[in-house]
Amino acid sequence: MAIPIQSVVNRLLIQPAPILFLDTCAFLDIMRVPFRDEISFNIIAAAHEILSKAEASKPALCIVIIELIEEEWLENTDRVLTELENHIKKLDYNLIRFGKTLDKVGTLSQFSYTDLTTYDLAQKLYSLSQRLLKTSVVIKNDDNCKINAIDRALKYQAPAAYGKTELKDCLKITLFLKNVYL
Repeated sequence: MAIPIQSVVNRLLIQPAPILFLDTCAFLDIMRVPFRDEISFNIIAAAHEILSKAEASKPALCIVIIELIEEEWLENTDRVLTELENHIKKLDYNLIRFGKTLDKVGTLSQFSYTDLTTYDLAQKLYSLSQRLLKTSVVIKNDDNCKINAIDRALKYQAPAAYGKTELKDCLKITLFLKNVYL
């Protein structure tokens, strides 16, 4: 449930902890690790470490996101999960073909095949991503921040640029900065 930004600030004043602002890709990339070469495997360990700090009885970290990030995760998670499942199926199929090819070549070494779907990797990565999202404090969208985000985009201030307004990213930055300055 999203809460007003002032409530987030009040919560952090009562129970101070370092703040970690995350963007949508931080959550989705957890599920993309197996099929995107540019994504480090280390993000899985990092997600577990972040969760251990954020879920502690006395949190050593507060994950903060805005409503838009939660919405983007919900909009994209099915597609990313399908990509992951398709990647696993293709890899599984290729391993079967590899094993059959070895048999036909008459190689002396035995190939041991394991059905990759038995590892339930897609569901485990989805659950980790979802758990990280649910542990986050969600900032309610703020009308003043929306106006400031539009202004930022119109002035081509980062993350906007000429020919690339990046309005959603401008809103994220504006809300995060407001949280820092309160």
